Amino acid sequence: MKKKILIIDDEVKIAELIKLFLEQEGYRAVIAYNGLMGYQLISEENPDLILADMLLPGIPGLELCRKVKFSTEFRHIPVILMTAVYKKLTYQLEARKYGANDFLEKPFELPQLLEKIQKFLPPTVDAEITPEEILEQKLLEIGKDYLAGLPAKIEQLNALKENLMPETYQEDSLRSAHAIAHSLAGSSATFGFEKLSQLAGPLNDLLDSILQSGAPPSPDQNAQIITLLNNITQTSENYLQNLSEYTQKQIDTEQSTRTQRKIISAAQKHEQVLPKTIYLMSKDEDLIHYLSIQLEHYAFKVIHFEDCETLKNKLKEQIPEAIIMDMDSVKSAEACEEITKLLPSHPEKKNPCIALSSTGDISTRLSAIKTGAVAFFLKPVNAGDIIDKLNALAAPLSRQEPYRVLIIEDETIVSSYYQSILQEAGMIIKTTDEPLKIIEILAEHSPDLILMDLYMPDINGFELASVVRQHEEYTSIPIVFLSVEKNLEKQLTALNYGGDDFLVKPVQPRHLVSTIISRIQRSHAVRALIIKDSLSGLLNHITLREHLHLEVKRAAREKDILSFAMIDIDNFKTVNDTHGHLAGDLILKSLANLLKRRVRETDILGRYGGDEYAVIFPKTEGRMAAEIIDLIRHDFADMLHRFNNAEIYVTFSCGVASLISGMDAIKLNEEADKALYKAKQNGKNQTVLL
Repeated sequence: MKKKILIIDDEVKIAELIKLFLEQEGYRAVIAYNGLMGYQLISEENPDLILADMLLPGIPGLELCRKVKFSTEFRHIPVILMTAVYKKLTYQLEARKYGANDFLEKPFELPQLLEKIQKFLPPTVDAEITPEEILEQKLLEIGKDYLAGLPAKIEQLNALKENLMPETYQEDSLRSAHAIAHSLAGSSATFGFEKLSQLAGPLNDLLDSILQSGAPPSPDQNAQIITLLNNITQTSENYLQNLSEYTQKQIDTEQSTRTQRKIISAAQKHEQVLPKTIYLMSKDEDLIHYLSIQLEHYAFKVIHFEDCETLKNKLKEQIPEAIIMDMDSVKSAEACEEITKLLPSHPEKKNPCIALSSTGDISTRLSAIKTGAVAFFLKPVNAGDIIDKLNALAAPLSRQEPYRVLIIEDETIVSSYYQSILQEAGMIIKTTDEPLKIIEILAEHSPDLILMDLYMPDINGFELASVVRQHEEYTSIPIVFLSVEKNLEKQLTALNYGGDDFLVKPVQPRHLVSTIISRIQRSHAVRALIIKDSLSGLLNHITLREHLHLEVKRAAREKDILSFAMIDIDNFKTVNDTHGHLAGDLILKSLANLLKRRVRETDILGRYGGDEYAVIFPKTEGRMAAEIIDLIRHDFADMLHRFNNAEIYVTFSCGVASLISGMDAIKLNEEADKALYKAKQNGKNQTVLL
């Protein structure tokens, strides 16, 4: 049985990275993003070990540790506390005082974490089945359930047959028979019943043509209907009689596609964040000192090496976020190439290696490219430029949240099949068989994409897509149709009614996952151009204000806490007047990058305008928000900005306000602005909390 570890950390990416690592090492991992949630999960999950950050919203890590160790029910659970290196001695003493079993300094290497955990939870050999095998079994069970429900469908079809004869013809019966035939044609192939699909498809086409004509079936058409229905009935009976053969066939099919699903699963693992460690290969003491201090402000730990051999040995133990290679300190391009060969490659990221040199001639740049470097900077380098490049490299590989997909399908067993596949690919799935409730479902679940059948009771896909597109807030959400419909004209009609893509059943799992991911990514890329500020990459003013209104409403509804911070760079006009607007842009980007690196994933960042930024702190009291910003303020004041031959130091002022009962978003904004004004009046370079 796998040992269970509860991870409590409000930095979402760090928590997810630790979870991924521990699961690969054979443990089960559960995440909580604040102290209160973590304490609740202790009783619900009964973990074998607790790994908690010390500075948590809700219940701080020390207090949570005290509660655990003073509880007769939970005091046997080992607790490892984590925190940043500053005040480490004080925090270590406090951690021991409150009963912590061990202490871990951030940033840490993952092998260090594993070593700490294995002191309390030695590794065990686990014979549990893999996630791929779990999915295979789940899909097999869904297929067997589908097969068990076939007789009822066939019986319903045969019952409708009497009302398709000339003397007893009823158009409603024809429409019902067409709906069942359409469903059989697509769903039966999805579960591997190809012969049934091959018979139901012609029946679907025949009934569709009769409906389009507006006339009752002719004698010849009646004869065809009866023949097809008899064949469908016999084929389904054959499948039921040979259930064991179906089971074995599905097992064989699943085994042959297991590699495919592993590829899908592996693709998701690539999207996990890498450790925040940078290896620096250099003998330049000034460069080492500058980058070690400046990159630390962005929450990077710089480890420097003076020879290639030591660096190569370290790479065999741990892959960093990136390598910075000072080509002036490396004896040969071959030595660089040996190092970059040890780095994992990715189709979008390539090797995470950045080259620096004091000369920028073509031969030096070519050497950097040949050794696998993805960026080249002339010395002296500006730390902000390196951060910009790291952000650009990380962007295609990181997502804050899993993609959310809404499946609209009247056959719940079919929607369960696709739900299982998409969940295995790491998506959050909402299914419904009530298409008429789509607008309220969209409002509640905010999906990134809608996957819908073309033919459903009461409404078809054309009409449903048109209804969605009538609502301005949903005009850009991708709609993908999934249907057995092979008629090109009808597929094009579906796209004209607001669809973005059309998949024909049955669709292979990899094709389904690939199509959905690409559609969502394109949608997000277009949306980012609309909602984000082009210079900073943060939310623009309008979008930030929209988020503030939504968060204030949410906090009021849930009776929750909320804080809002406004930041203004001190004497920014002087920087522009003295060094030019390009220098000002560099400083604006540096502050944006610093904020992105240092605030929590749950916080909302935006450029308020000009030299002003703002941060929304959900579920956070004003004191804590002010502490977070003030730490960032101290580090920003210590940052050295290099532009041309100038070295520039800049500070900022900040005003923080907390939401109180009866306050709306406009009032909260005004209060934060008053606090910012007070910070400016008091001498700048400070944080004021109202």
